[in-house]
Parts: sequence; C-alpha cells; structure tokens
Amino acid sequence: MKNSDQKNRYFPVYIDLHQKPCLVVGGGSVAQRKTESLLSAGAEIRIIAPQVTSELKMLNQSKKIQWIPGTYDTSYVDRVTLVIAATSDPNVNQKVYDDCADRNILVNVVDEPQRCSFIVPAVLNRGDIQVSVSTGGAAPTLAGQIRDKIAEVITEEKVVLVRALKQLRPRIRRLPREYRSEFWDYIKRIEIDGYKNNPSQILYDVEQKVAHYEKGML
Repeated sequence: MKNSDQKNRYFPVYIDLHQKPCLVVGGGSVAQRKTESLLSAGAEIRIIAPQVTSELKMLNQSKKIQWIPGTYDTSYVDRVTLVIAATSDPNVNQKVYDDCADRNILVNVVDEPQRCSFIVPAVLNRGDIQVSVSTGGAAPTLAGQIRDKIAEVITEEKVVLVRALKQLRPRIRRLPREYRSEFWDYIKRIEIDGYKNNPSQILYDVEQKVAHYEKGML
C-alpha cells in the first residue's frame, strides 16, 4: 500500500446549520445522539420514525424538534439542507441515500461511509474552541481516542484566551498591519500557563495590549 499516493477523500469543513432545516430518519439512541448534535448547532430538525426514544419525545413536546410518526417517504427530503439516516433497516437507509444523492443533498447514513456525502468526526467542544478528528470513517473509536488526547492540552486558560480574542477581534482588525503583526506575535509568545490560577486576568491583559497599539495610532 502506497500511502504517499493516496488522497484524502474528504474535504474538512464546518457547516453553519443555524436555523437550517435538517432531517433525521430513525428514532433510536443513535438518532437521538445525532439529533442532539444538530440541536447544539442550532439546526431546525424534523424526525421521521414510527417510534422514538423518551428523550426525543420530550424534545418534541418542548417544540425543540418536530417528530413526524410514520415511515420515510421521498417527499421528506424536499427543501432540507442535511439528512442523517439512522435506522436499523438497510433498505430504508439505501432509499434515503439514493433520494439525497439524486437531489445533491448532504446525507450521512450512520456507520456506512460508502453511503455518505459527508462523515461526522469525533468532536471536542471547549468554549469557542472546536477540534474535529476523523479517520475517514475507517476507525471512529481511534478518532475518539485521538480527540481525547488533544483535549488534555485544551486548558481553561486557552478557552478564555480565545474568548478574549473573539471579543476584541473588531478592534484588532482595525489596527494597522504592522501593529496587528506585533500583536499576534505577542499572542504566540504569551505564557498561558501563568494564568492557571487566574484565567480571568487574560482578558484584561490582552485588552490592555490592544489599547496600547490603539494609542500608537493617535
């Protein structure tokens, strides 16, 4: 096997699903996990399944999702952004995939990479930091282990630093190029471990640094 000649089949990208219509076909525990992940991204979710878990029923009752009791029909993929098939029926999963492929709709058939136009990586969320690890569908368990290893270096101090940079981004972008370059050099050199006992100090120090460069513009 010549690994150097292989190309990655997938293009890594983050999709904005906020208020986008998404469909989950299936109502079991796997469908529930996928639904919860989509909800965390702000998606508008419909579930098609004869039965769903008690948790999904509660989400439906609280109007966080829409559950349509019944079996899958092609019409359900009309005007949706993304579809996940998580049923135990291979015929239904294949039908969902075919319908989406015909319409160029993003589709993921759980645990069947050959029937996916996208795959879901192992994800780490810490504040505004999001890390994704994928093995191209070959070994999800290994991807999860790698993600957990990365989690060890994503400290609370780094989460606070990213939050501070997010808040200050408009001011940073207004700095002249020379000042911006100096500022980002400062961020690269910052001794983040020194804030371990007082992470809230990070925002103050970084804001002061931005203010220093802003004064130089006057």
